Amino acid sequence: MTALLWKPTTYIYPPRPEHSIPYEEISNYADNQHMAQLKYNDTRIIIKVIDGKIEIWNRHKKRINYIPHENTVSAILKLASIISPNGWCLLDGGLLHNKH
Repeated sequence: MTALLWKPTTYIYPPRPEHSIPYEEISNYADNQHMAQLKYNDTRIIIKVIDGKIEIWNRHKKRINYIPHENTVSAILKLASIISPNGWCLLDGGLLHNKH
């Protein structure tokens, strides 16, 4: 059996959603039998935290030219230290208003 080992230099392509519906059609699914996650008009990102430094990448394997606010950086570093106190970690998320 071979173990899959991820390295800090490994790029992970974030998955695309399999199903989506327009916001206007949400009431059609209001029977409490469905689970959903709201999708914002954001830029999908991967955040790499390596040695206390943050790198932000898009889904096309390119670094994003964006500098997060110092409070955001502190929160990300705190979360990363909880998730992986002795190493590096990857976070999957979205960046709102990247183009503005």
